Formats: sequence, C-alpha cells, structure tokens
Amino acid sequence: MSLYRTWRPRTFADLVGQDAVVRTLSSAIEGGKLAHAYLFSGPRGSGKTSAAKILARCINCVAGPTPLPDNTCENCRAILAAPRLTSSKSMQRATVESTRFERSARR
Repeated sequence: MSLYRTWRPRTFADLVGQDAVVRTLSSAIEGGKLAHAYLFSGPRGSGKTSAAKILARCINCVAGPTPLPDNTCENCRAILAAPRLTSSKSMQRATVESTRFERSARR
C-alpha cells in the first residue's frame, strides 16, 4: 500500500501545512455555516484528498457536525475505508461528453 494512504491524516490537527484551510473549515463547522460545496485545488500532494476526507468525516460523524470526528462511529469508519476518490479528469471528461451528446440530440 502507498505511503500516502497508510499515513493519511485523520484529523485537521494532523494536516500539515494547511493552516488556512483548517482554520476556515473548522470555523465553518463550529459556526454552523457550512457551504453546499467546497472546491479543493492545488498541486499534487498538497492535501486535497486528505482535507476532503476529514471534512466528510466531520460532517457525517454521529457526534457531528464537529471539527473533531471520533473516527470510531460507523460513518467515520466507512469514510476511512472508502477507496480512492474518483479522478476529476475522468469526471470532467464524462461531463464534457454528456454535454456534447445532449447538444447533438437537441439539433
């Protein structure tokens, strides 16, 4: 198994070098002002997937929404065990192709 999967941070405190992201997401959770969507972007290895998985556990935790997920409830364990997230390139390609198909069908 890859190191990034073995040593993936489990809490916002473990997320290194993303202080602004951690502060923003934690305040949103604590203040009850979660947005309907978040876009994580940046170079490879910057912690996008880790931050997204931690946020998912914070929101879906049985004790939550909380900035400190317990990582032991059924929801947290399911997110921790989830396979790698789908590549955005493949999702973008599918969207572009479906849009082209819809446009050609309307003509």
